[in-house]
Amino acid sequence: MRDTARAAEALRVARLAASACTRGDTITVVVAGGAGSGKTPFSHWLARQCESMGCAQVSTAGVSACLRRYHGSDPVVARCMRRGLPVPPRIVRSAVSSAVRHILSADQRTPDQYRRRGRVLILDGAPRSLADSRDLPVVLARLGAPVRAVVWMQATDAEMIAYMARRARWPDDVDARAVATRVSLVPAQRRAARLMADLAGAPLCIVRGSDAAALARTE
Repeated sequence: MRDTARAAEALRVARLAASACTRGDTITVVVAGGAGSGKTPFSHWLARQCESMGCAQVSTAGVSACLRRYHGSDPVVARCMRRGLPVPPRIVRSAVSSAVRHILSADQRTPDQYRRRGRVLILDGAPRSLADSRDLPVVLARLGAPVRAVVWMQATDAEMIAYMARRARWPDDVDARAVATRVSLVPAQRRAARLMADLAGAPLCIVRGSDAAALARTE
């Protein structure tokens, strides 16, 4: 893929992750952004890039999926996710810790020569609050997967609203209040992403969601 201006920030993240892998490190790349900003497509693109650059293991953990898996029966989590509200930080911390422990323990079964080539964990969908920004870097560092890059996926309000409308099964299922809440939270989420990068001593890379989609199509 050509190193165009559109791809520069995205490629910067992939190269940073690959560089850590050559040293045999385990690192976390956090991908943050509002609903429909392109977090998941970018995470999948980044995983393929890291694999092509020689990383031994690349794992993607979506915070929403972690919450559903480890706290899906919690009525507080269900209500927050349905209404687009932030999930309490202690629950996010617990879900992410459980997922990362599972990923890293599973990798213990891989041969030493692969482990020495390093691992990349892509955490998709965090931080969701300033509390997450303070808690998650500490949790991940203790688990042996420190945050080494934070990506902010940038999207317009119209792009996010269109995404949430597409996710609804029928037009009447679009909860206008939940949509408005999610859009209104985006500035706070961006501040949280910047704070996480500052606290972790990691670069904050800004990638447009539409650019990430274009990158995936041009591979």
